Amino acid sequence: MAVYQTAKLPRGLRARLRAAALAHGKAVAVGPVFDTIKRAQDGIVLETIDRDTLRWPLAWACTAEHEPGSDPPPAGWFVGAAAVE
Repeated sequence: MAVYQTAKLPRGLRARLRAAALAHGKAVAVGPVFDTIKRAQDGIVLETIDRDTLRWPLAWACTAEHEPGSDPPPAGWFVGAAAVE
């Protein structure tokens, strides 16, 4: 199993991340987003995204068959990963 960016995670969260990766093939430890994020097009704000629906990736783990090709992985790699808070 490959585990990335876990140095600053509490021990319990690291353990949950590893267990989720073993169970689901890949997992990401996430935290809340505090920034205000705007969706804009052609210089015009279209909407403010509800930050309660967003999470920031803190660390990730995966089994060998799901190992990403880069560190950090591309955004699409996280699709289908178990989210661990």
